[in-house]
Amino acid sequence: ALGLVKVVDRYDPEVLWADGQGFRPTGNPPWRSEEPMAHYYNQAKNRERPKGVVINDRFDTHFDFATYEQRTNPTMDPQKWECCMTIGYSWGYNKHEPAHPKNPP
Repeated sequence: ALGLVKVVDRYDPEVLWADGQGFRPTGNPPWRSEEPMAHYYNQAKNRERPKGVVINDRFDTHFDFATYEQRTNPTMDPQKWECCMTIGYSWGYNKHEPAHPKNPP
C-alpha cells in the first residue's frame, strides 16, 4: 500500500488504473485496500487546487468506472465504463499475427 501512496504523492495521477485481476494471489493485496484509495481521493480533494480523480474497477474496494476487455458492456449500463479492444488477438505486437479490425457495436 505504501508504494501506491508514494506514486499518488509523487505523480499526482488523475486516473488509477489497475490490471492483472486474473493473476492476483489469495486474499486482498495491500495496494487494493481502502487506505490507499482514501489517500488518493483525499489528496486530490485537499490540494490547493482540488481536482477530480477516478479509479477503475480492478482495485475491488471502490471504483468509479468499469473496464471491459474485448467486449462492450452488453446492457449499456448507465454507469461509467471503458472498453479495451485489440486489433489482433494479443495485447502486444506479434509480427506473425494479422490484424483483425473489429466493427463497433
